[in-house]
Amino acid sequence: MSIEALTEELIRDGSNLLSANKPFPAPTLLNQTTILGLTGAFLFWLDLYLILLIFNSKRSPEWNCRLCTLFHGLVSAFLSFVSCFWLGPWPFSHIAQPCNNFQLAIILISLGYFLFDFSWCIWSNSEGPIMLLHHMFSISGFILVLCTGRYGSEIVATLGGSEVTNPFLQGRWFLQRTGHYNGKKEFLLDWAFVILFGVMRLGLGTPLTYFFLTNPNVILPARIGSIGIFSISLLFFLQLARFIYKKYISKQRRQKRRENN
Repeated sequence: MSIEALTEELIRDGSNLLSANKPFPAPTLLNQTTILGLTGAFLFWLDLYLILLIFNSKRSPEWNCRLCTLFHGLVSAFLSFVSCFWLGPWPFSHIAQPCNNFQLAIILISLGYFLFDFSWCIWSNSEGPIMLLHHMFSISGFILVLCTGRYGSEIVATLGGSEVTNPFLQGRWFLQRTGHYNGKKEFLLDWAFVILFGVMRLGLGTPLTYFFLTNPNVILPARIGSIGIFSISLLFFLQLARFIYKKYISKQRRQKRRENN
């Protein structure tokens, strides 16, 4: 085949691809380099935990594991917001598109953490089935990005929206264990966590999930994962709403009834 004929064939195939509204093929990111990076990320979180066990031995293993969780929440939320709001691309419009290097770095860091934390949760038997299911969906989503080379913008945005509330959750836990979870700090942390959770996971998560599911280029496993992680977020929010109602609203109502009686 001559060079002219080969060029015409490539142009014709490209035109057919565009007319069919199909995405250009993206190379898989699951290669030797990313496997080494993932291994390094996992070992980083494991080493950080072991170092905390040594130098913070007065605290329990869960305390030190939650310090790792707090650090990951701060780092991943910051990097995700830099990716979405500064470097781009915008996740609401850049759907099912190839993953860039910065997104890949975020995914490897967080996948290494989730593999570590999931292993720790299984070993310590400290979390319930919903949290374990959340971790499994998260790990599956990261692996899907590595296998397809796509969905980096969407999963980084989801990661940032999820992890930005994590410091409030860990802060509540640390204050409870040290006896400082009371008064205004208790009230502010409770409401800040619930409001931010609702805004990020439902307020922004709902339209992102809608745009993702209605995009014709999204494959079935990605759709299942999106529905799964959104459903878990909705379940978490319902549990939080029940907690707030019992702790504050129902309690105030009972006090008013006692005062009236």
